[in-house]
Amino acid sequence: INDYFLENYARISGRHETPSLRLLSDLSEDPLADLKSSREKDRILQRTTRGIHKDELEFLIDDMPVKKIASQGQLKSYILSVRLAQYAWLREKTGGRPILLLDDIFDKLDQSRVNALIDILSGDAFGQVFLSDTSITRLPDIFAQGDMEWRLFEIDEGQIKST
Repeated sequence: INDYFLENYARISGRHETPSLRLLSDLSEDPLADLKSSREKDRILQRTTRGIHKDELEFLIDDMPVKKIASQGQLKSYILSVRLAQYAWLREKTGGRPILLLDDIFDKLDQSRVNALIDILSGDAFGQVFLSDTSITRLPDIFAQGDMEWRLFEIDEGQIKST
């Protein structure tokens, strides 16, 4: 997934910074021993306190934590790149083109990042892509720049209208 992530982030960000992912785990080289050592504590708390479910990914830009230094556009680019990497990995593993759902993605992106994202989504790797946005007026202009077929729907008070 990391290779897909790096490729997508470079395309979206314009290669202005270097992203990386770091796995943070409290497990040692012997995870079974770790689990055994926490068994009594786990029984008392009635939950598992150690294991891979406690692992975290730390998102970095230029070796600095994203949550401390990233702009909203950088953060959104980072998250989109992770999502696109997950999509590419799933496509590779299944041999199909999954449906991609992206919610409110254009709000904090500058025009160059929007253009790069539309260029990525216009590629042959993608099948159906569902995007949501809070502004119905900006979407036609965004989609017009990409080489893709698109339809716009408006949801108003629970009613879906094709526009």
